Amino acid sequence: MAELPIPDLPPARPVVSAALLAAGAFTGAGLIALGVGWGLANLVELRTAEVIRTRMMTEGYTWAHVQTDGLIVALSGTAPTEAQRFGAVNLAGGLVDSGRLRDDFAVEPAKVVAPPRFSVEMLRNDDGVQLIGLLPEGADRARLTEAASGIKSIIPPMDMLETASYPAPKGWQDALAFGVTALKLLPRSKISIAAEGVTVTAIAGSDIEKRQFEAALTAAAPDGLAVTVNISAPRPVLTPFTLRFVIDAGGARFDACSADTEVAQTRILAAAARAGAKGELSCTVGMGVPSPSWAEATSKAIDALAALGAGTVTFSDADITLPAGDTVTQASFDRTVGELRAALPDVFSLDARMPEKVNAATSGPAEFTATLDAKTHRAELRGRLGDDRMQAAVASFSARRLR
Repeated sequence: MAELPIPDLPPARPVVSAALLAAGAFTGAGLIALGVGWGLANLVELRTAEVIRTRMMTEGYTWAHVQTDGLIVALSGTAPTEAQRFGAVNLAGGLVDSGRLRDDFAVEPAKVVAPPRFSVEMLRNDDGVQLIGLLPEGADRARLTEAASGIKSIIPPMDMLETASYPAPKGWQDALAFGVTALKLLPRSKISIAAEGVTVTAIAGSDIEKRQFEAALTAAAPDGLAVTVNISAPRPVLTPFTLRFVIDAGGARFDACSADTEVAQTRILAAAARAGAKGELSCTVGMGVPSPSWAEATSKAIDALAALGAGTVTFSDADITLPAGDTVTQASFDRTVGELRAALPDVFSLDARMPEKVNAATSGPAEFTATLDAKTHRAELRGRLGDDRMQAAVASFSARRLR
């Protein structure tokens, strides 16, 4: 019997035990579970932080920062106030369990509130007294109302004062005491009181009363207190409105002077200085001027008197008298008076006279000159005429012939 050949068989593979397979499967499952858990934890942290951060921004807590560490939610940032911090913590506690919150908020230090500026305005007139302003808490309000009530008036005092719970600043009591003194003294006044000083604005009945008020306030002002006083007095009514200017051997000077405004006063005094007046010149500013052209008329009259060299010019309202001095010649008188009469505003009436002792033999004939410029055709009339009718006739004739 023949022997059969034995085939070649592959080498035997090692057999993996069931225990090893089980261990590998368990390990893989654990790693997968760990990865999934870690991913889910990160997702929960990010989602929680995003939700809380979005709500914080929506509610206006822009200063708050949110971070998560597992289930713990850390809140940080600097809150403007304690109320803002409390509101942010409550908002986060409504979104996650409060046990998971860690409050790391800080609060800005409280700012020191500056005390208000205390000041009082006191207004007094014939009707009554008004009190307006802010006072420190204390007895100052009663002191002011008592002073206002003691002033006789048509209506009771109007109290619009308020108080604040702050101490009085340095200098306040001195300022208040001086203000009350001024209120009692001045019947028509506005008094502004502050710790820095007192401002008094008032109206007096006359210049004398004005000076009396100013002296009394100066005496009552405490040392170290800044006091500003502005008291005005109405201008006096001058009747008649007069001016008298003299040029003689004693020099040029005012015997009387009136002006309607400070501008007119300056113009009149300047004309007097040109005429030779020396020293400190004064001119009373008042009401009752006969014409707005008062300064123009008086300054021209003073200039004319200076051209004559001697004499007196007197204004009584719109009437002017001008007696010339003994040294004035008739020719100079006629020329100067004629020019002045032509220059005066229409409302003024001029009465000019030569001294009686000057006669025709010494004064010479009256002169009247008419000049026509060949280039400009401008006519100039100089000299003195007999009366207003003659002056009007000459003016009419020259206007027809020389136009």
